[in-house]
Amino acid sequence: MVKPLTSKESCKNIIKRYNKTISFKQITDLQMKYIYNHVIIPRVDYKVQLLVWTNSQTEKLNSTCRYMFKRKASLPLTTPNSIIHSSLGYAIKDINTIQAQRQLSRLYNQVISKGVMKDIFEIDCKQLQSELLSNKSPLHRLKSKKSGINQSPIGHQSAT
Repeated sequence: MVKPLTSKESCKNIIKRYNKTISFKQITDLQMKYIYNHVIIPRVDYKVQLLVWTNSQTEKLNSTCRYMFKRKASLPLTTPNSIIHSSLGYAIKDINTIQAQRQLSRLYNQVISKGVMKDIFEIDCKQLQSELLSNKSPLHRLKSKKSGINQSPIGHQSAT
């Protein structure tokens, strides 16, 4: 019986197949950028939508892609990664950044939700508050930032 692949293994396979496919093709750096940002990243993102990966896990995937990109674009391997990921450079999407955006978007949607989702979120916050043995809601910091006051975890206030 064949063992089903985990999401992490599946993502590695997606990137390895991509690297293997393009390694002998004569394509430009802009074509590689398009394939990576519009084909590979969405496939990887779809596979891991419910997972949160560590920085080291995402860095391994990113480094695999960066290596092939630098090689095919005839860039030295010592080229800073910021040039690859920066919008002023090649603007190759970073898996870690994509994951952070997805998680923040979910959290934002929970905070602004109404009805049952709002009730569930408030219950989760109260449970988190009791687990942390805090006398203030985790959302208190968000509410005080809107009013211009930054409340530190130990109770001191400072103007922002």
